[in-house]
Amino acid sequence: MFPLNLGDYYESFIWSPARVAIAGQNPYAYSISPPYIMAPYGYVYYLFIGVGVKLFGLQLWFGRLLSIVSVLVCLWSVKQISFSITKDKQASLIALLSCIALYPVQLNFCVQRPDFTAFAFALLALQIAYNDDEGRRKFFVIICLALAFFCKHTITLPVFVAALLYWRKESRLNAIIVFLGTILLCGLGMYLLNITSQGGYVWQHFTHAGRLDFKIERVIENLLVMLKAPATLVLIAGIVITAFFARMKNLLSFNFSTIVKEGFTKEQVVVIHF
Repeated sequence: MFPLNLGDYYESFIWSPARVAIAGQNPYAYSISPPYIMAPYGYVYYLFIGVGVKLFGLQLWFGRLLSIVSVLVCLWSVKQISFSITKDKQASLIALLSCIALYPVQLNFCVQRPDFTAFAFALLALQIAYNDDEGRRKFFVIICLALAFFCKHTITLPVFVAALLYWRKESRLNAIIVFLGTILLCGLGMYLLNITSQGGYVWQHFTHAGRLDFKIERVIENLLVMLKAPATLVLIAGIVITAFFARMKNLLSFNFSTIVKEGFTKEQVVVIHF
């Protein structure tokens, strides 16, 4: 297995499809023929890792650095989205700290995996969509969503969220363009990857994947591990503290004098307010 068993979660097995991708070939075409490569992730991510392998040889630091940069982009996007919604710097800071405390961030922060690279593109797309009142940047949103999908194929929910963000702005046409444009772009990419791999792309990601053993017990077990993680407790504590101070801030800003004139005592107002 050496060197393909190096790193956490077998990070180094990404090298083989990455080298094929950066050479201009389809990494999904060799699952049942030499050099016998399985490529479970997206083509764009393999291109990213392939750049590092081509320039610096077989190493893990380039992919791990990519994950670190991707996490920073995710944190920045979360902070920007939170501030856009609340217009409150404290609330955006709490959102940032809560994101840092999430279990997946603690687990995969420095691991050569496509998760956070995909999330970075997805959150960047949502941040742009939320602030794109005139719809001038919708095509950039589509490109970011497609890049997220072709880093990791499970990143599909942001497509619906981005479309809903445009829909809530009463920009129905832009919502439809973002939704259908992303689906068409991803569909075209999947079609090209499949025909250039003689059907290997669909076989690996759908046919073969559907035959893999799935146990609900493992899902529950992993969920319990996440819930018991110290980072989850920090997240819950942060939410409780934030909710408490938000309530106190709202209470202290309450105009007692106006209510007293209406016949309520301050004690009654406190009871009503809580």
